[in-house]
Amino acid sequence: MTTIDELLGAGDGTVIQLNERHPRRRAHLRQLLDVRARLAVTAAEQRSHNLPEQHEVTRLLWAVEEAIHTGWPRTYYEQFPRWCVEEETLLHEPTTSVTGCSVCRADFAPGVSHQPPDAA
Repeated sequence: MTTIDELLGAGDGTVIQLNERHPRRRAHLRQLLDVRARLAVTAAEQRSHNLPEQHEVTRLLWAVEEAIHTGWPRTYYEQFPRWCVEEETLLHEPTTSVTGCSVCRADFAPGVSHQPPDAA
């Protein structure tokens, strides 16, 4: 009797590769690209404002990019130059308020004070 593991090659180091055009792989790539885009915006905003968690978010961004590189190298090499340009457009000086930046919007929201309680 043949087990599922024997049919799938589980446990013997065999990996079943799905065709790059397979719907599951395409859906996975779309999810990775979406997560990558959101992380890139967050990382740029945090870097622009020199926030302490910027390094952690940047490492997560690099991990997602590495997953894309490993699974879809052609997509990675096609997208990488575009990502660099997009990142450059997202960065800004911390003294400049940018309407698209969530950190800037939070800093300048009406009624929000970022002063320590003793400073009042």
